[in-house]
Amino acid sequence: MANPKEKYFNIDTDEVVCPYCGAEVMDSWELPDCDDIECWECGKKFHYEREVTVTYWSHRIKDDGKVDYKDELIEQ
Repeated sequence: MANPKEKYFNIDTDEVVCPYCGAEVMDSWELPDCDDIECWECGKKFHYEREVTVTYWSHRIKDDGKVDYKDELIEQ
């Protein structure tokens, strides 16, 4: 069992989480990419940062102008 005085250290969560009490900040996507905020539950200030990952997909265009979403692997 964890010590109740032990701090939470939150990495890679879907919402911003207070590192002191574990309260989750709903709709975190509305917040700036990083900031200092005060926890609505315990009142302590903490810093958070957002990490964004972008991926791209590319597809061939057929002779008829339609996108080919069933691309085959390109052999070299």
